[in-house]
Amino acid sequence: MGDHAYWSEIKFDLYDAYRRYLQLCLSLDTRRTPGRSRWNHYKPKSKYPGKAYEWNNYRLMCGTLNGRKKDFEDVLDPFRVTNGMFVIEFPSWFVKPSANLGAGRAKQVRATIE
Repeated sequence: MGDHAYWSEIKFDLYDAYRRYLQLCLSLDTRRTPGRSRWNHYKPKSKYPGKAYEWNNYRLMCGTLNGRKKDFEDVLDPFRVTNGMFVIEFPSWFVKPSANLGAGRAKQVRATIE
């Protein structure tokens, strides 16, 4: 994102719009702390500069996942994730694609997990 002050102008609007839920990890950021969460361009601005200032391209994420996403485009959009796409194995807590997904969707789920 850089340290440009104009990006920070949107942060609290994103907090309100997403009710403080961080996308992808779905944790609730109750502290509204700048170090914990970051705004992310779902379509990377390095590849889609025309979308850099489009509200519908912003996602609120934890700083760790935002850093890992980088410019990858195979990560599922949090707004397109539906119930049953991911499963958790117990007791290991291993996350994997659901067995009932098609090959293409399972590949996207694996890419998102990675």
